[in-house]
Amino acid sequence: MPTIDELGQRAAAAARGDAADMAASRVESGLERLRLADVPLEPAPPRDADPRRWLAIGVAAALSAAAIIALVVNVNAGENQRLVPAQPSTGPTTPEPTATVITSLPETTTTGSTVQDTIASSSPVASDPIVVRHDDLPTAFPATPFATLDAPADRTRLPLVAIGDRWIVSVDRDEPTATLIDPFARDVPPTRIPLSAGPAGNIAVGPGDVLYGVVQTDSPILNLFAFALSGDRAGQMIASAPISAVEFAEAPTGVLGHGPDGIIDRRTGKTLLGYVDVTGAPISLGRPAHQVTITGGDVPEGSASIVVGDPDGTHGWHLSILVGDPSKAVQLSIDPPPAPSSHGGAVVWTSIGPPADPSADIPIPTEPVVAVLAADGTGTWYSLIDGWQVGASDLDGTILVRRTGDRVQLARVDPPQRLDFLNQPAAPHERVVFAQTLPSNLTIADPCTIDNLDVVPIQGGALGTEYGVVNVRNTGDLPCAVAGVPDIGLLDDAGTVVQSTDPARRAPSGAPQVVLEHDSWASALMGPIASNVCGGNESSQFRLRLGGRSTVLPFAVGGPIDPNGCDPSVERSPVPGALAVEAFAPIQPNDALPSPLRDIDVTLDAPSTVRSGDVLRYDVVLTGRGNPAVLDATNCPVYAETLGGATAEFLLNCDSSDGILVGNEESVRFHIELRIPANAPGGPATLSWTPVEPSGAEVTTTVTIVE
Repeated sequence: MPTIDELGQRAAAAARGDAADMAASRVESGLERLRLADVPLEPAPPRDADPRRWLAIGVAAALSAAAIIALVVNVNAGENQRLVPAQPSTGPTTPEPTATVITSLPETTTTGSTVQDTIASSSPVASDPIVVRHDDLPTAFPATPFATLDAPADRTRLPLVAIGDRWIVSVDRDEPTATLIDPFARDVPPTRIPLSAGPAGNIAVGPGDVLYGVVQTDSPILNLFAFALSGDRAGQMIASAPISAVEFAEAPTGVLGHGPDGIIDRRTGKTLLGYVDVTGAPISLGRPAHQVTITGGDVPEGSASIVVGDPDGTHGWHLSILVGDPSKAVQLSIDPPPAPSSHGGAVVWTSIGPPADPSADIPIPTEPVVAVLAADGTGTWYSLIDGWQVGASDLDGTILVRRTGDRVQLARVDPPQRLDFLNQPAAPHERVVFAQTLPSNLTIADPCTIDNLDVVPIQGGALGTEYGVVNVRNTGDLPCAVAGVPDIGLLDDAGTVVQSTDPARRAPSGAPQVVLEHDSWASALMGPIASNVCGGNESSQFRLRLGGRSTVLPFAVGGPIDPNGCDPSVERSPVPGALAVEAFAPIQPNDALPSPLRDIDVTLDAPSTVRSGDVLRYDVVLTGRGNPAVLDATNCPVYAETLGGATAEFLLNCDSSDGILVGNEESVRFHIELRIPANAPGGPATLSWTPVEPSGAEVTTTVTIVE
């Protein structure tokens, strides 16, 4: 099993504000020195108890799930499949392009759809239905297996599957063994954990290394068991609760889900068993429990209509389903109810199409379909072919599963992320993360004062520990200099010092100066400031003393002591912690920064033509490959775009508080705009989109300008 540090290392590879990408190339080498140094660290808690909390973007508080809905309708012809957002945003109109870029989740084109930059924002009920037809089945979902497991050919049943915050778990129904798959690292082999009992029906996993499953014991009562997946009790039952045999003996896939306080029955919203850690101690989910509901909607003639809603009221999806023979009543079963999925989206699956027995009084349709619903209110229907079935759908995504001979394959289905264009002109070096020490012909200058410095403390995680960096910028008109180890304090709400610069590390007089011209920056490493394992040293403010004066800024570090997060034998010093602060140093040129798009494929999805004088609206599609990448305020690229003499430079709008996760084979679609000059020459022209800081590869496509 991976250790705490190994988990932290994998999380840190994509965590927002990772120290290696925070300030400059010096930070990476400096942190390595700190990791290797023998520096005592008073344990401090994580800023987020869940190392992958950033996977949930825009999710809402949970309410009860609706019960199973079975609709019997008479079916006739209807409109073609369409994809319509719930409500246009109040921002710039951004039509979906007519061309289609095939990514991990193909997108159906629309006309006049817009979304807001917060990913999820639209009305509770969509204005037009998202339609699927029984006589014109939708496009097959192009499932790409990401994991293959051994499965004896003589076992016909598919394994149970669950997806959580740390693992995708597969459980063989015929053998009490859990197979753990790391969804964040494709090169990590699966881990097999023998279980003390074999789940016979629905399972769920997380938070953390805990598996929940419906188990039949020797008694006639069914139980929901919690199994530890790591630690001294790995594979053993650590908590349980009795559940109804009537309700769960033949329950369909997807009934168990994550509620605000524990594992719930999605059909009723009832909490079945509270969350526990690997020792059986109660814990919290650590994030909102996104849940979706289903209700019957208006029923237009010849179709079944349902409304899938999010309890926070920000968006809903109106599904119209044409299900079978127009001459007969056909049964439609939404069983289990809609399931939440990643990025604030949802998934609905059922069957339509030709029935197995057309002569039956109520024919049962046989063609499986799935509706993938995005958080902006849009959605797309897909057919499931080649044996693929929905195996699991939960807060962290949706998993398809199928058997091929003596193998079982898994594939991902994630609702797309879309962000609208934001008119934020940007220039290189204007943000802290891309700041640098500008050249100067001076070797000494008057000391900088608190009044002429912009002070920006930042932090990032690596190997289970949070590290700090303080950046300072000369805002004055004249050059000034900083030198030596800065006097830093981390304070609680009452102003009491929790951690501060170790006096033994203070540089002697005459330390080398870093001369700062106007708008020039310097940086000092603070060293370890918090632990991602234990607790303590909670602070909320950052203080810098310089020249006898101080500035105090908000800066949340640490948290309450976690009694379950660290070995009780770990000693915690009763006195304020000593920070291993280093001396101020120059920030190297930004070319040394790694590109945030280095593990991302970039494509352009643009219309074939645009009129001179009009606004070109197109999409930049970012698709992850390999390990996940996070775009946020620390690394959102400044980009340049050009076409037909038009040029502009903007900051990509990925600097929300949670950042934007681009997972392996997942896509994020940014709507972009560029106004074309009225005198732009007609004819084919090259549309260019290029990250300029950090620099990246130019991406182009051809757009014809119509005069």
